[in-house]
Amino acid sequence: MPLLLNLIIKTKSKFGLQLFYMNIKNPLFLTSLFFVCQLYSQDFQGKAFYVFKSSEEINLDGRNIPQQRKEMIKERMKAALEKEFELTFDSSTSMYKEQERLQTSGANGFGMMYSYMGGNSELFKDLAKQRYTRKEELFGKIFLIQDSLPKRKWQLGAETKKIGQYTCYKASYTRKVKNRSGGWGSNSNNDASSDSIVKQTVTVTAWYTMEIPVSSGPNLYGGLPGLILEINDHKTTILCAKVVLNPKKKLTIKPPKKGKKVSPKEFYKIREKKVKEMREQFQKRKGQN
Repeated sequence: MPLLLNLIIKTKSKFGLQLFYMNIKNPLFLTSLFFVCQLYSQDFQGKAFYVFKSSEEINLDGRNIPQQRKEMIKERMKAALEKEFELTFDSSTSMYKEQERLQTSGANGFGMMYSYMGGNSELFKDLAKQRYTRKEELFGKIFLIQDSLPKRKWQLGAETKKIGQYTCYKASYTRKVKNRSGGWGSNSNNDASSDSIVKQTVTVTAWYTMEIPVSSGPNLYGGLPGLILEINDHKTTILCAKVVLNPKKKLTIKPPKKGKKVSPKEFYKIREKKVKEMREQFQKRKGQN
């Protein structure tokens, strides 16, 4: 098995790739491959820098707002949704967090509104224990959201492409999403209960490289026999722009400690309550004008 992995990764011969494709659907092969990858990755440390983009849109139809103002609002929201993240990793742990940058004037409001998409948070993953801790700040309070890492039914494919200097392999799975035909700015009263919910199945596509044999990736994505360099998930694209392996200065990866420990369900409940309060305050101010 180590010889096959060495053949695939180092020589990249067609014969090695053919053997890989012949066995790629064999569970025993994949388990062995993953184990060997972990052995190879024991001394691995590095950083991967990702660009996060979202095609989420704000619906301003029906609003009494000049067209020029609408375009400016959309541009500011787009800027708020384009972020840069840094993933620090070794063989068993990783830390994913947003890189600091200067805020564009007027974009702060949109950045706060869409902070649930990963901005201003820290995500620690313990691959050995298959657990994660996400630090989130909500209205001045810090929460530590803890849970098991999600288990996804990845379908490994034979398709490859280059991302930078790395040969990447395709993997995918499907999931169901709920689309709200409304949300912020969709109707005159911003009443979420009046929005219709549409369910659909989307395909999540990942591109990972076995040349960096760590089972991690951006955000909560992972579980593949190599580092994920690109994710396409519904309205989100995360692309790796740079990788630094085994830097001279040893990296320290530690989980966040300060904050109220909650489950994802508890945190979402708290957040929804705060969002509801914000909407009610908005309506109250609007009625007074």
